[in-house]
Amino acid sequence: MSYDTFVFAGRLKHYVNEWEKLTADPNILDIVKHCHIELIFKCSVYQNTSFSQYHFSSLESVAIENEIKQLLKIGVIVEARPHKNQFISPIFLRPKKNGEYRIILNS
Repeated sequence: MSYDTFVFAGRLKHYVNEWEKLTADPNILDIVKHCHIELIFKCSVYQNTSFSQYHFSSLESVAIENEIKQLLKIGVIVEARPHKNQFISPIFLRPKKNGEYRIILNS
């Protein structure tokens, strides 16, 4: 499957048949079909933990830059400006079987 397949977000309900091949879990299928995501903020939310800076090798840095460029290109992520109430989650890398790296968001 190519990245071009994932150009638009929020289209899970169009792939219910594919999800049914992967799982019979009624909770997951309900989420896919109806997208029940509750986003309720009843209090002020803030990040009270700062993360130490990760140090990546030059090879890892190139892998990260390439992945971010690809994710920006297909619209999975968007560039954001720093904000005083922002949440920052560190990333780290794990090698794939093919020798490439997978970026993991440590949220």
